[in-house]
Amino acid sequence: MKNNQVTGVLRRVDDLGRIVLPKEYRRAMHINENDPLEIILCDNQLVIHKYHPLKTIQSLCKQYLRAFAQNCNAPCIICNTDNILEVRGVSLSTTAKLSEDVISLIRYGKKYLYKEEDPLNLLRDGNYQIDSLYPVVCEGEPAGAVILLHYRELTELETGYAKFLADLLSQAIQEVA
Repeated sequence: MKNNQVTGVLRRVDDLGRIVLPKEYRRAMHINENDPLEIILCDNQLVIHKYHPLKTIQSLCKQYLRAFAQNCNAPCIICNTDNILEVRGVSLSTTAKLSEDVISLIRYGKKYLYKEEDPLNLLRDGNYQIDSLYPVVCEGEPAGAVILLHYRELTELETGYAKFLADLLSQAIQEVA
């Protein structure tokens, strides 16, 4: 396991097998009440991480985004509720941190369309304005988004493809869930 940290935090298992994750850890990992967590047994250790349904079809995300890029000349991003998964048309690291406003829109499953008077930045550092954000939803729960960046006025066809891509990803997640 990388980045092991000894923190001195101890938790006891109760009679139902439960443990409480410290609030600081939940906040740092963007874990909210009712978020699904995946627990893996690895080399006699439990590894707990936030479950992201889009990660289960990440190779499909890459293929869909490649097809999108062949038909549209717009920078496009697929992200889960916390992180960027795939990028086309712009040099952007998947380790870049999404802005809190973007995370909030994704978690509430809200669409965003560019407004000059109310621009939305993709990253916490204020870079990359968003043209449109289309939620990806799995069984009524937000799973991520398809995002087009704002660098020129996009055509109706391009934004239609982005919405279609979000709907395709929503369907694909539900089929594997």
